[in-house]
Amino acid sequence: MITSVSVMKELELNGRVAAIDIGSNALRMQIFERDNGVIHVVSTHRIPVRLGRDVFHNGRILAESFESALKSHAGIQKNN
Repeated sequence: MITSVSVMKELELNGRVAAIDIGSNALRMQIFERDNGVIHVVSTHRIPVRLGRDVFHNGRILAESFESALKSHAGIQKNN
C-alpha cells in the first residue's frame, strides 16, 4: 500500500506535503512535514462534500456541489 509517508521517505522529500482524497462523500487532506528525516503529521482534515449524492440522483456531479468542494479545499489551504 502506498502512503504519503512512504512516498516522502522514498523521494526524500523535505518540508510540507499534503495527501488529498476526494471521495464521493468527503474531502480528506492530511498534511505532513519532514524534519531531519522524521515525518510528522501536521494536520488532518475531513469535510463532508456529498458528491456521490449528486451522481446517484442526477447521474453527474452538479456545478454547485463541485464549487462547494473547491471552496472547502481552499479554506483548508488558507489555514495551513
